[in-house]
Amino acid sequence: MNYERIIRLSLAVIIAATTMTASAVLASAQEETKPEAPAKQARKGGRDPFKKYEPPIKNTKPTKLEPPTIQVRIERYRAQKMAAAAAHVPPPKPTTALLVSEMQVTGIFRTPRGWAAMIEATRDGSSRECELNI
Repeated sequence: MNYERIIRLSLAVIIAATTMTASAVLASAQEETKPEAPAKQARKGGRDPFKKYEPPIKNTKPTKLEPPTIQVRIERYRAQKMAAAAAHVPPPKPTTALLVSEMQVTGIFRTPRGWAAMIEATRDGSSRECELNI
């Protein structure tokens, strides 16, 4: 018997079957991932052509944003300080809890680390002093 011919024919059949199976799988995968045509959206805010034009009403009052209260800012600062201690990084400066309108520079001086400013924070009769390195 001629085994070479049988082996070649069986290999050809296996390759053909594998190719057909792979092409069928790829074709079905492409059909599943085909993007559908986007649905036509109705126009929102369209105007009725048979009614008299009325300009849109805009809010003319400007909204004033208020800063958080001093207690909320102090609590945020304490939370940031504790998180920095847990992460072993330097804590934020204490002046981050204050607004510019709540601070007053009382002096500027030189330290071994460089120039620093003495900041006095006055709010509701209380005052705090801290050193701010520049």
